[in-house]
Amino acid sequence: MERQVLRMQEEDGPCFHPRLPNCSESKITFFTGGGGLVNVAGAVNPFAAGDILFIPGCQPHIIRFIFEGQLTGLSLYFNNSSSPSALFSVPEIRRTADLLSRYSSGFKISGAASAAIAKKFFVAKGEQGLQLLIKFLELLMELYRCENIVSLAPEKNNNFQFEGERIRRAVEYIYQNFSRSISLSEMAEMAHLTKESFCRYFKQHTGHSLADFTNEIRIEEVCRKLCAGRTSMTISEVAYECGFRNMSHFNKTFKLYTGVTPNQYIQHKSMEPL
Repeated sequence: MERQVLRMQEEDGPCFHPRLPNCSESKITFFTGGGGLVNVAGAVNPFAAGDILFIPGCQPHIIRFIFEGQLTGLSLYFNNSSSPSALFSVPEIRRTADLLSRYSSGFKISGAASAAIAKKFFVAKGEQGLQLLIKFLELLMELYRCENIVSLAPEKNNNFQFEGERIRRAVEYIYQNFSRSISLSEMAEMAHLTKESFCRYFKQHTGHSLADFTNEIRIEEVCRKLCAGRTSMTISEVAYECGFRNMSHFNKTFKLYTGVTPNQYIQHKSMEPL
């Protein structure tokens, strides 16, 4: 199967905060609803409906939903390394690629400056192949003309690079081990901090305690598996596979993060068009 260089995806909560990104894919997201915090390289930035975020491939990041309502958006994922070199050698297009390269930590566009770019997302919605590529290039040209671009993290800052790497390792470790019990002691040891220092550090950089962050990742994975139509597994089996060992605790946690019970969540998703 031929690998996609460019794709558009509709995003929606409650399970919207992405994992550590695919190293080959960058993304530009227009948030249509909700809001929260994005953590890139140790820098935390708020975002809201109407904002646009660019996250480069290989850039560790955490997006946290914190406002009331549902977090929704449109994302364009693209593979920089697979982009046709002849196409990006055209001067007008190369300048847009240079713009993205300058912001190695990503950027945010807010307010009136994002309006023209947002229109390009809606025009591109539903397109595929060559038509999607054309709309994507038009969106890049709008980005190039934008004068209100804010970097998500200071560039070439050694302290931020160090802190970004340490939080990246911690988050990556949680994603790799959330299906089992993760102790505060092992996390602190991995980060070379005392348990008390790690608690403060983790809360500062993610906005959540270790337990809350881990549970939210587990609920994200439960939702993903329930949405995938894995009818051969019961809800309790899915919960256990995702790290929950107590069903009462799981049901309480699931409703806390999604606002509904697991059965209600399945019913809601089953009524959505494919």
